Amino acid sequence: MRKISLRNKLIRLFIITSLLPIVILGVYSYMNISKALSENTETMSEASLRQIDNNLNISLESYKDVMYQIYTADEVVTWVNNLDNGIDEAVTVNQMRRFLSSLLYSKDYIRSVSVITPQRNIVTYEQLTPSTYKSPWMENFSLTTNELYNDVIVDYDTHIYSTEYATKFANKDYYLFHLAHRIIDYKNLEKECGIVIVSVDEDFLKEVCAGSSEKERVFYFIVDEAGEVASFGSREEMIKMPVTAMDKSDKERIEDYREFLKKNDPEFSQSSAVYLY
Repeated sequence: MRKISLRNKLIRLFIITSLLPIVILGVYSYMNISKALSENTETMSEASLRQIDNNLNISLESYKDVMYQIYTADEVVTWVNNLDNGIDEAVTVNQMRRFLSSLLYSKDYIRSVSVITPQRNIVTYEQLTPSTYKSPWMENFSLTTNELYNDVIVDYDTHIYSTEYATKFANKDYYLFHLAHRIIDYKNLEKECGIVIVSVDEDFLKEVCAGSSEKERVFYFIVDEAGEVASFGSREEMIKMPVTAMDKSDKERIEDYREFLKKNDPEFSQSSAVYLY
């Protein structure tokens, strides 16, 4: 019995010593493969986010070009001056609206083109209302007309205002973001000639994000510089919801995003990864 027992012990010891390196090697290989897959996923995600950012910036440039055609036009300077001085007001408004309408339809997703003069006269061409002097999104905007004007007129930069609820039209809620610029009189650069605002449908942001995730199990959404949602797919009720603070570290922000998605996205799970760009 002792010989059999000893033999069994030796066999067991042999099996253990034989399997142990295999197990260790398997665990090591698994960890290396997992790490490589994780790094590869991170690299691909960052590349995808970079591509979305590039597509977004290229598309935004085309909308800025539409605005450029307005704020550099000599006739716009003349029309603004005539309007504020009460010269042929009806004719001036009609001329401005024809000009604005030609540019509004030059790009998809533009819903409104507006001009605010130094005397706070407003001329607008809208897809969401037939009004000449009234822009419905301005009534719901977070800034008053004076605040918006004063914010834009102080410099020669393009100002971008994040997505907000604009209005309800034809039983549909519209959310817009806005590009604004000071009107420039190249004969007198210091002269105050008003501002122009191009208002773009949030559907444009949805399309940019959706176009990069149609064939992937990935969800892209946009958060603005205030840390609030600017676009969240089809869930428009999420717009303006606070997510994080942009002055936090990337690690802290990722944790904020995870907590936000846990609460608001039913498809988000513990195994889901979050990447920023």
